[in-house]
Amino acid sequence: MAQAYVQKKLPVEVTAIPWYADAQGEAWKALGLKGTPVIIGICKGRMEWMIRALLKDPATLTPGIRTWVES
Repeated sequence: MAQAYVQKKLPVEVTAIPWYADAQGEAWKALGLKGTPVIIGICKGRMEWMIRALLKDPATLTPGIRTWVES
């Protein structure tokens, strides 16, 4: 269901990324999340990193995330 939403609503560049819905909040609780936004880098089923903060300039994320995604 989350993947179908993504394919309808987001740019084509991100539709190949797996997206998951957490309707029961299980992942939310397991990760100890308290608010949004949150960006989590997952590789082969393992959480590699997490950013839990509002950023003054979201462009500061681009180089780090791009490097991680492209590696």
